[in-house]
Amino acid sequence: MPLIAFVLLAAEIALLIKFGQAVRGGVVFLEILLTGALGVLLFRMAGRSVFEPARVIELLTRRPTRNLVQSLGLLFLGGLLLLIPGLLSDAAGLALVAGF
Repeated sequence: MPLIAFVLLAAEIALLIKFGQAVRGGVVFLEILLTGALGVLLFRMAGRSVFEPARVIELLTRRPTRNLVQSLGLLFLGGLLLLIPGLLSDAAGLALVAGF
């Protein structure tokens, strides 16, 4: 598992370097800031949707539906992946959010 994480992080860094060489460093910095802000926004949306009155009643009175748990999990994971700087994690996060 640590080897897989190392390889993924190395690939993220290599892609950011190549992307920075193809476009300017300011564009890379802007991409990191924008996807980080989008990740924070998704975290806030996931948190608010959990505390909507209808969902709170559903969570307290009966077992939550699989669809509710799965969609909130995808939104949370997509936001987390968007917070991690890198092109691979951003692409994976956007794919999860688009599937939401």
